[in-house]
Amino acid sequence: MSAKKTHSDAKASNTPIWMADKVVPSRISQIKPYANNNRVYAAKNIDKLKASVAKFGFVTPILLDGSGTIIAGHGR
Repeated sequence: MSAKKTHSDAKASNTPIWMADKVVPSRISQIKPYANNNRVYAAKNIDKLKASVAKFGFVTPILLDGSGTIIAGHGR
């Protein structure tokens, strides 16, 4: 039985680590938008984002820092 690869193991062997181990469900109420986010989404773009999620689901997670502030994925 093999042990789970660590980041240092993956770096040494060029084998990627399984990032799904790093995905943690969070409550919407715990997620805070980044105050200095420079992207603004127009209403028509929000409708496109909604349609995309309805059709394909979420393909990539929202990235948060340790305090629950969005680093990437405001549009998601």
